[in-house]
Amino acid sequence: MKKLYLLLAIALITVTAQAQLIVDSLGRAAFATTTNNSYQINVLGTNSGINCTSGTGTPLGTTAINATAYQKNYFEAIAVKGTVYTGSTGDAFSVGVYGLASTQNAGKNIGLYGGVIPHCNGTGLYASSSSYNGFHALSSRYAGYFDGDTRVDGSFSVNGVIISPSSSPSSSSTSLRLNDDTGQSITGQLSQLEPTVYYMETKRTTDAPIVKIEGDSSEGGSALPTEIPFTLLERQTMSKQHYGLDAEQLEEIFPDLVYANEDGTKSINYVEMVPVLVQAIKELSAKVEALEGGKAVKKAKEATGINTAESVKVLSLGQNKPNPFSTATDIEVSVPENVQTAFLYIYDLQGKKVQQVDITARGKQTIKVDAANLAEGMYLYSLIADGKVVETRRMIVEK
Repeated sequence: MKKLYLLLAIALITVTAQAQLIVDSLGRAAFATTTNNSYQINVLGTNSGINCTSGTGTPLGTTAINATAYQKNYFEAIAVKGTVYTGSTGDAFSVGVYGLASTQNAGKNIGLYGGVIPHCNGTGLYASSSSYNGFHALSSRYAGYFDGDTRVDGSFSVNGVIISPSSSPSSSSTSLRLNDDTGQSITGQLSQLEPTVYYMETKRTTDAPIVKIEGDSSEGGSALPTEIPFTLLERQTMSKQHYGLDAEQLEEIFPDLVYANEDGTKSINYVEMVPVLVQAIKELSAKVEALEGGKAVKKAKEATGINTAESVKVLSLGQNKPNPFSTATDIEVSVPENVQTAFLYIYDLQGKKVQQVDITARGKQTIKVDAANLAEGMYLYSLIADGKVVETRRMIVEK
């Protein structure tokens, strides 16, 4: 019994002398430090703060650290917080929270898991490149929410739809038409592009830090394989031919669709190429309709009994401006004094006259056409002088 008391006394003297364990009057414990702080347990370690091992052997349902935080009123509640600061340079790297999972059950390895209760709005994983301690109030529920640019090196698989935020019309927005520098149509600009084909590289990147797992199969652990096999999706990505556009070439024609990356490479905004392609389709459709418009003019002449008079040279019909238009457009005409009657006829592509303007004034003048009574689409308009067609042009109504 005296030996037991003696051993306890020696242990107490040793702990007190080395100041390895300190418990203050509030029940706060400190290991390897004499600094009081607001934490219930404060551990100062040379390499690692706390090393926790749960269970022995390979039992089911073990947990190394179980942390729970309850929030009351309007205060921050964080169960586990990882912060790292380093002034190292070279190959050193810093990670706030690192997770690595290894198990022989294929498909059940999760390095980092985050979830949100189904009936609550929020996100299982929140990542921000603009702030490390500020969070947005989310009005919906997400598996992951990224506040900032996100990069994926590899295949990006989506079971659902990819939605791009739409831009709201503003007073500064304009319709996509011609390039201000060249005056060339969108179709003409796209025709300068040469689509490219390529194959993905089959080598994995080797510049990433190598992570080792302590223990091997002989000690009950699982060793990492020397070569990580490709998944089925990765194998298909490597073997199939891919299609794209040359970023350098695209930047010369549509510079706003090409972005420069920090590593010197360039990326293409394929999502915003969709409106460009839509405009090109509209231009091609307008050309097709214009070619078919000759048939409509012929039908209009047959319906009205009006013949073209090539001898009339002093009359003129200008192109409407703006074109296309949504509310109103102006058409310049020139009618000399010796003309008895003059009209402006507007036809649809079926040759039906939809509007008639009686031109009573003479000389050069501007006729305003209101789109209120015109449906969206292409129309043909003609200047009729003394019962003869002087000239015919086309105009487009967009609403």
